Amino acid sequence: MTLPLSINPPATNAQLTAPIAIMGGSFNPIHFGHLRPALELQQQLSLAQVKLMPNHVAPHKSHGYSSTEQRCDMIQAAIAGVPALCLDMTELSLPQPNYTVATLIALRTANPNTPLCFIIGMDSFINLPKWHRWLELLDYCHLIVCQRPGWQQEYCTSLKQHILPKQTLDITQLHQRKHGLLYFTQVTQLDISSSQIRQLRQQQQSIKYLLPDSVVQYIEDNQLYC
Repeated sequence: MTLPLSINPPATNAQLTAPIAIMGGSFNPIHFGHLRPALELQQQLSLAQVKLMPNHVAPHKSHGYSSTEQRCDMIQAAIAGVPALCLDMTELSLPQPNYTVATLIALRTANPNTPLCFIIGMDSFINLPKWHRWLELLDYCHLIVCQRPGWQQEYCTSLKQHILPKQTLDITQLHQRKHGLLYFTQVTQLDISSSQIRQLRQQQQSIKYLLPDSVVQYIEDNQLYC
């Protein structure tokens, strides 16, 4: 697939708006394991917002799960009354197959003077060299990597050469530059998974306290994951 050329309009520091962050995922369904880290990062990094961005679910994986519209509805239900978090459907609007770099290009085009922070976990970070056009990611965003407490990771040579030298310990730099930095942080990591919730539903067990009551109600009303 041919991706558009880089679009990165110049801007002075005075023109920059407050950073926004992107947290991607299938959110099938969204739960507290997504929501708590997103809110903590918004506060920790003084972000304007964290955008929860659902991705496409392959047709062969969608049977018995939930539709794209239902996943978006559940996100909206989960974050109602929380202006620090919002739904972003950018990735859903892009042609398939889609790559993260294409999503970031689209976001940069829509937000030319806003620092963008892309949130990933450590598992994704150590596999970054396997991503399509991974060396270009920092041309469009800062990478925010959520570490596991006490977990020591050995990085591959490619990460050591190309990404780790971009690390900053200064949050203000994330506000003063539109892209190009790596920032490691720690947030509350709850041992909850969407697959666990779906399995509980299939076993006719309660999913209460794993996700917001509004989402529990939506799942029950629409008989999802049965």
